[in-house]
Amino acid sequence: MATVSLLPATAGTTAASDVNDALYSIETNSMQVINGHLEAANFAGTLTSDHIRDSSLVNGKMVAATGNIDCPFAAYTRAIDDAGSHKAIPGASLEFYLPFAPSLVIITWNVGGQNSIQKGSAADREVRFFIDGQPKSGLKRKIAAGRVGADARTGALYPDQDFRYSGHEIITNMTKGFHSASLRLYVGSDLMRLRVRDMKVIWFK
Repeated sequence: MATVSLLPATAGTTAASDVNDALYSIETNSMQVINGHLEAANFAGTLTSDHIRDSSLVNGKMVAATGNIDCPFAAYTRAIDDAGSHKAIPGASLEFYLPFAPSLVIITWNVGGQNSIQKGSAADREVRFFIDGQPKSGLKRKIAAGRVGADARTGALYPDQDFRYSGHEIITNMTKGFHSASLRLYVGSDLMRLRVRDMKVIWFK
């Protein structure tokens, strides 16, 4: 342990600034060297993972859901590229806090389901990935039609025609603070039934 020589404190005559320096100064000998500012002289041996606080270098978060969720859009009138046109998918959307500006953030996702979209329909339908409320260019998937027949009540669903979208994004310029990531859905006036979905994020210092 380093030797610390402190100035004597005399009641009624020692200035508050001298007391502060004795406790926290980085310019003179002070108690700071044993208050979280230890140096190499205070450490003997090899640095191992046992000396690193949990989650100080890497951490993560995830959400998931397995229950079916029906997403009806019968009265939905926004165009696919309108602001707010896509709806966040529960179980595939999360918020997270970065305690530092990381060198690397990896986000992965997976979602699947079925729909009432008729074969040959030109209706817009897709899943997009959003980061901090903004769509990420190139990270979207058009949803294949899942029904034959003109009547949504009697038309047969394609067997084994569930759609599945799995993907990932690597980000190297995220800042310290709160962030969000989500898969968002647009299916016009059709019905979408979502099944198993998840989203994971991991960051590295």
